[in-house]
Amino acid sequence: MIRYTASKKDRRLNLYDIKKIKIGIFFGIIAGIIDVIPMILQNLTWDANISAFTMWIVVGFLIAAIDLNINLTFVNI
Repeated sequence: MIRYTASKKDRRLNLYDIKKIKIGIFFGIIAGIIDVIPMILQNLTWDANISAFTMWIVVGFLIAAIDLNINLTFVNI
């Protein structure tokens, strides 16, 4: 069985990662506002508005935080 043990240095967030996450959350907030404005105009319930807004914030965070290490041989296919 192969185990990968990352050092403490590998597990720490550096300033670049934090900046990426902040930008991702910012764009998630912008997308959430764009999505919620028509929902407010349609007089939808507040729980629907809050859930849609929260979804965009989480999506922005996930897109910024996840780093997919894709093998380059599969990218060129």
